Amino acid sequence: MLDHADLSPEQRQELAALAELTDDQIDTTDAPEIRDWSQAKRGVFYRSGNQRIIGPTYAKGTITGKSEVREYDFLVDAGANWIGLPPEDIDALGLDPVPNANAPIYIGVGMLEGAGFANGIVPAELPVVSRRLLQDLGFKVDLLRQRIEKRPANEIGPPFLL
Repeated sequence: MLDHADLSPEQRQELAALAELTDDQIDTTDAPEIRDWSQAKRGVFYRSGNQRIIGPTYAKGTITGKSEVREYDFLVDAGANWIGLPPEDIDALGLDPVPNANAPIYIGVGMLEGAGFANGIVPAELPVVSRRLLQDLGFKVDLLRQRIEKRPANEIGPPFLL
């Protein structure tokens, strides 16, 4: 039996009255009963506790332009090869394009989580950094726990991804 201690006397009385009704006395026109379950799918809204879920992970960093330094919270992208910045930021920073490149790519210098880098920057909708660049800078990227940590000096190889 349910504990209704947190209900008001009026709410308890209403529940008692509803419990006395037979099925044919209950108005279900606003939510008709489903009788054909042939297209139903089991487990659509259930996620067991052992399934891995990757959440957004961010890296703090800066990009140094010709006249200013801008701070960013970069979304870590496991599939990216470059740093991505909105085109208006690339223009405002005055970044130089890579000569003879087949696509728009710019020369970027900055800091990620306190480590300096030089890397290609491409136009993107939001600030993005590749997981590989962070790994190359000596960080472990844990996409499951949404954190970035410095790799210990005595650890010279994988696991880069926790």
